[in-house]
Amino acid sequence: MRQCIMKAQNISQKCLQYLRSIGAKPILAINPGTPICVVEEAVDFIDGVLVMTVNPGFAGQKLVPNTVDKARRLRKWLDENGHEDIIIETDGNMSNENCRKAFLRSRCKNVCCRNIESC
Repeated sequence: MRQCIMKAQNISQKCLQYLRSIGAKPILAINPGTPICVVEEAVDFIDGVLVMTVNPGFAGQKLVPNTVDKARRLRKWLDENGHEDIIIETDGNMSNENCRKAFLRSRCKNVCCRNIESC
């Protein structure tokens, strides 16, 4: 199964529908400053949300503190609105400690940490 990650600023429902029609699983990426309400516009056309926990493009950054809570709030909103099947991934300075925070605050089941040594 193919995965396609798109930045929230570039979303198009037609594009997301096309990706699904060819068997891809669209995942919407949101940066630390992007409000989670952006997900609402695309929720029926995506399979997941990638919550960036650092601002993309700069290596060695520290985790933006409110992003772990953003993943928690997003999970809650998705669950409350019948989208329990949408996964949440996090990316950016996901050390073991930050990974545990993300798991605990987002109810573990749908948070995937990338770029970690061991978790």
